[in-house]
Amino acid sequence: MKLLVSCLGYDSGKSGISNYMMNVLAELKLVEEDITVVLENDAVNDFSNFKKILVPKIFSKSLAGYLWSIFILPFIARKFDCVLVLAGNRRFVPFGKTSTVGVIHDLSQYRVANKYGWLRMFQLFKVQPILAKKFSKLVAISKTTRTDIAKYWKLDENSIELNYNGTSKLPAPDNAILERLNLQKYILYVSRIEHPAKNHANLIKAFEALPEDIRKNHKLVFVGADWDNADVVRKLATESISAENIVFSGFVSNAELSSLYKNASVFVFPSFAEGFGLGLVEAMSNGVVCACSNVSALAEVGGDTVLQFNPSEVSEISNSIKTLIENEQLRTELIAKAKERSSIFSWQTHAKTLSDICRKEFQKISKLKIFDVEFFNGRFADIIEIFTDRILQNKKTSVAFINTHYLNCAYESTEQRKRLNSFDFVLPDGSGVRLACKIMRYKFCDNLNGTDLLPYLCKLASEKNLTMYFLGGRENVAARAAENLKMKYPNLKIVGTRSGYFEDHNAVVAEVNIQKPDILFVGFGAVIQEKWLLENLDKLDCKLALAVGGLVDVYSGNLKRNPILRKLGLEWFGRLLQEPCRLFGRYVIGNPLFVFRVLLYKFFGKSGK
Repeated sequence: MKLLVSCLGYDSGKSGISNYMMNVLAELKLVEEDITVVLENDAVNDFSNFKKILVPKIFSKSLAGYLWSIFILPFIARKFDCVLVLAGNRRFVPFGKTSTVGVIHDLSQYRVANKYGWLRMFQLFKVQPILAKKFSKLVAISKTTRTDIAKYWKLDENSIELNYNGTSKLPAPDNAILERLNLQKYILYVSRIEHPAKNHANLIKAFEALPEDIRKNHKLVFVGADWDNADVVRKLATESISAENIVFSGFVSNAELSSLYKNASVFVFPSFAEGFGLGLVEAMSNGVVCACSNVSALAEVGGDTVLQFNPSEVSEISNSIKTLIENEQLRTELIAKAKERSSIFSWQTHAKTLSDICRKEFQKISKLKIFDVEFFNGRFADIIEIFTDRILQNKKTSVAFINTHYLNCAYESTEQRKRLNSFDFVLPDGSGVRLACKIMRYKFCDNLNGTDLLPYLCKLASEKNLTMYFLGGRENVAARAAENLKMKYPNLKIVGTRSGYFEDHNAVVAEVNIQKPDILFVGFGAVIQEKWLLENLDKLDCKLALAVGGLVDVYSGNLKRNPILRKLGLEWFGRLLQEPCRLFGRYVIGNPLFVFRVLLYKFFGKSGK
């Protein structure tokens, strides 16, 4: 699966979503081989190990960048199998045929009045719900967020995937931060400095309301980058009666953060609305006792392992802090429970679940139909992975191919349509199928023709010590093909070949079974090979059986492939030049007829005679 991951909105780890992006991509790389990341230019160094698509600088960090993601990114996405938008409540892919998965972190704008300016709030309330519904699948990072999506965007809650965030293992603590900030005992807050959503005003008031001995012996430490209206928070701190004990550290390194967690007396998260609360889970996992709001996802994530309070009640916030500082037994109990609970939040699990969701969405378009013949729509890597699993599990698998001619045959014969649909896999072969998919407005992934598939199977057979048998073509053609393949793949084990001209079918089946090949290639030509293979499949002692047409003619050297015509999607024309008399009707008449029939199928549902 070719996965495109949008990291637009990344800000070098200064926000929770940025930390989320870094952690998710680090784990995704372990489960997905082909990842390309969409980034703005200032994020390049943080994602150096990934293939990248960069937003032009002129669009970076602006309204133009937002519009770029809406109107340009969908065209880029056409080359990929799935698009994963890690900040799905900020960036969108509102059109196109590619499967799209959006991760929604929170809908705090519905919970906090006037959280942003009027233009941003208009976008969040009026534009965001429309664009977000264009995702193939929405993923919520908490039950709270999932409930909010269903409630405010009028969606079925069961259609939204729940996938909890993870928590990061921080590096060894850098205790120099304690000396730099002159910290001994302190109450810790970790998140961005944002007013009014993060509720710093009430936290400062709660600190002021603490008993004098606690207030004078403890500092209130705000850790995080400045965000919207941070100046309001700093002004409140400056004007506070406890101003000398209120500290703003700004953005800190992970090692410094580790030290701040491990040495804090209490961690407090008084936010009015959170989609998850990364800071809370980090604090829980680092052994600091926690108090948090009893609303939104904080209550859900913390559960009974933290002390909860009403974020609108200053006295409740203050009393919670006081209790956790003074009650040593409660502190010990909560710390132990919180550490255990934090272990269920795993980036590895989160990333694997995202990968599975993306694959599931991609698989929804992995089965397409033309003339009611269902075929696999994917890439060579996908089908080879499937074949490998089935071979190793001893699942007998039958494979057919469809090109323009084969589909014309299926259109003209109900029996042939039934035959093709009886195969475990039918693979698309040729530019004609690609054209038909364009007409049908399908997203077509790859031309999985047998000639190009064979090298992948040879490599697989060489690596897994699998055997092959070639049945088809005129006398000695399959044998020459086998010789050519063994020259190219020295470790390849071809245990038998035979021409496709015979009368005693049972004798041929017996001959094949003596060799017990893992992979059997059958090439008799359209209709005949599918019929023969299905009639004899149960009797054949093989694991993977493919009806491959003129494959042995190509690899024997009888038929030449023109690389230029292949690239242009005109390989059929090269075949026509080599065999004009035999193939005139198939291509010169058959190709236009096929297009006409596809149009009939699209507009009138006519699948055949």
